Formats: sequence, structure tokens, C-alpha cells
Amino acid sequence: QALYAATVEVVRLETQAGLPEWYLRQQMINGCVADGRWTEAIEHAQATIAWVRGHRDLRALTDAHIQMLPALLALDRVDEALDAARQAWPTAAPLGREPFLADYLALIVVRQGRAAEAARLLGYADRLNQARGVARALNEAAAVDQASRLTDGRLGAEEAARLRAQGRALSAEDAGRLAFGDPAAGMRAA
Repeated sequence: QALYAATVEVVRLETQAGLPEWYLRQQMINGCVADGRWTEAIEHAQATIAWVRGHRDLRALTDAHIQMLPALLALDRVDEALDAARQAWPTAAPLGREPFLADYLALIVVRQGRAAEAARLLGYADRLNQARGVARALNEAAAVDQASRLTDGRLGAEEAARLRAQGRALSAEDAGRLAFGDPAAGMRAA
């Protein structure tokens, strides 16, 4: 709760400093997720999405869809998480957000019961994150840890590792096909 309280105070100060509304809302999404305030995180994300659509800021729109994924998954709203991921997919790579989204896609897919596809998506996410050259953020690392445990449990550690290694060679089109069911599904504009 201390982190959430600090987030509220930071957002108050940033509001006074005149920072953009979408940025302030995204700060609140992160604070809510960090504190397990799942419903509030989703509400902030939805408000950001509504605000951004009128302002045509694709980065903020993409981020809002990605940032609500841990809250949707925590509330077991897996189909909604897949839809939010699908909305973010077309702009994630051009905006440099694909590594974050790929981490969550693996968790979404394994939660749908598709462990082999999820293991490959973990490899794809690993490659993207390694190319960034920085450690995964806390929420994304938690998603990868959970997806890894679930794929290992369902496939066995050896098979999951084999498929994860294969996934490092996936193209964005391949990853979209695995995550969304057909190659064009993830490439349609939001």
C-alpha cells in the first residue's frame, strides 16, 4: 500500500506540473497493479483508452492495453486479456512495446490451455527482451515466471525448454498466428 500511496502523491505532483492526462492515468494503472487493485487498474486503463482514442496517441493507447493485462489475468478474465492484447499487437512493434506484450501473450495463451504455443511464445519474448538489453520490468517478469511454471507443469520441463528454444526463431507473424489463431488476426488495426 505504501507504493500505491506514493503513486497517488507522485500523480498529484505531476498533475500540478502539467503532465499529460494519459501519462498520469498510466502511472495510476501501474500503481494499482503494484498494489493488487485490479479493478481500479482496469478502470484507469479503460479511461485512458477512451481519452486517447480522441487524441490519436497510439503509444498511449498501446500502453494502456498492455498495462491492463496483469489486472485482467489476475481477475481470470483471460478472453478479455486476449482481446486487449490483440488491440495492442498491430502497434506494439513499431512503438517498441512488443517485448512487453510478448511476455503477457505467453501467459494468456497458457491460461487458455495452449501450453505448447505458450512455450514457443516465451522463447519469442525472451529473444525480444534480450535484444532490448535490459532486465524485464517487475510485472512482465512475474508474467513470464507464471507462464514458465505453467508450461513446465503441463509439458514437463524438458519439452517446455525445447519448445521455448524453438520460439526464439519465431517471426512476428508466427507469434501472431500462435497467439491469435491466424496470421492476420494480430495484424488488424485496432
